[in-house]
Amino acid sequence: PEWAAVSALMQDDAVFDVARFVDFWSEPGGFQRLPLGEQARVLALAPAVEREVRALMDSPLTLADDARIPGPVWLVGGEQSPAPAKALLAVLARHIRGSHVRTTPGGHAAPVTHPDALLAVILEAIAARSV
Repeated sequence: PEWAAVSALMQDDAVFDVARFVDFWSEPGGFQRLPLGEQARVLALAPAVEREVRALMDSPLTLADDARIPGPVWLVGGEQSPAPAKALLAVLARHIRGSHVRTTPGGHAAPVTHPDALLAVILEAIAARSV
């Protein structure tokens, strides 16, 4: 029954976009390698993700706005994140005074795939605030 639900959703053009989105942030074929239950969960989240991406793309905020963010700001990226994500992290780091940049193993899904590495960065940030 789970496969039938996923298979039916795969006939929708929007699913192809979701698969491309997942593949971009993970690796080619990443969506297809997800267990069927995880594919169904990702597909169910697709409308919310699409709204969030559109909101980011349509945002009137600029790098000058980012530069006014009071620190400290911790910017975290994954070692296997795609090049555009790494480039954005570098741009933000240059524009946000006092930012701290950390890289964790994994890619965009590192909070799920490498939660201990992200937890270490969060604990480092908390410890830095305590000093």
